Amino acid sequence: MYFRIFFNSKSGSQELDKLKELFAKSSWLNTATITWTPIKDLHKNTLPTLLGQTKQPDALLTAGGDGTSNLFIQHVIENNITLPVGVLPLGTFNYFARYINNNKKIEETVEHLELLSAQPYKILMANNNVVLNNISLGLYKNIIDTRERFKKITGRYRFIDILASLWVIIFTRHSQIHLSIASDEHFYFNGRASVIFICANPLQWQELDLPQARILDTNEIGIIIVPALRLVTLLKMLWGKLIRKVIDKNDYQVVIAKSFNINVHSFRYKKQFKAVIDGEVVNLSKTLILKYSQNAVIFLK
Repeated sequence: MYFRIFFNSKSGSQELDKLKELFAKSSWLNTATITWTPIKDLHKNTLPTLLGQTKQPDALLTAGGDGTSNLFIQHVIENNITLPVGVLPLGTFNYFARYINNNKKIEETVEHLELLSAQPYKILMANNNVVLNNISLGLYKNIIDTRERFKKITGRYRFIDILASLWVIIFTRHSQIHLSIASDEHFYFNGRASVIFICANPLQWQELDLPQARILDTNEIGIIIVPALRLVTLLKMLWGKLIRKVIDKNDYQVVIAKSFNINVHSFRYKKQFKAVIDGEVVNLSKTLILKYSQNAVIFLK
């Protein structure tokens, strides 16, 4: 067997060393041929170019967090790669790896590779952008931007996330985005909102534990619309999660459908606006179509 592993070195050397140790200790993977490739190489070369540098692998693996998985799968879809793809969790939350691997630990996931039980899997697309877990519009993008600015000054420390959140809460909490949300069957919302949270991962949606929201099936998209956030609500969100104990049921609206059309009407955006997809800030068209691409990637499960 030959595996090509694209890994994120920023996920931590200890985590990466642990993964390599698991491969070395495996009763059968220790005889497999493995090529380790930094995920940053995809910024310089196309995926077909990198794959052409060696013999054709039996499967591709990505090792990192949700952002790494998103980047890699974006390249897989854009280049019509039909090789099986495995997702190895090395990041903090790893919502997609947990979902696609049925909540197995990394040790179980590595051993499960022997089965090579590859299955086609649908992927949510926001226009041409891959969405594995979620999209956030509104204040969360401000928090990410502020956090990155602070990190350039202070370095990567956990307290920076809290500091950035407090900064946005205090100084920009009244910032809202004007948009409309509809599906082919219904018109759901037209107005200003502080936070729009779009979720494609049933596992993450279930953990939000919203009383008004039923569990998503595998072909549905869930959207949480928070029109206006009070300061006390924002402070609770900083220390907790977007769950029923944090936001009162009258403070938000939940809509679920198989596809959505979102139009951003805010005048401060010309043709594009910024959003956060799987933890990374991206530019999106003001007309956003959310729908699943069926059988987009073959995953090892």
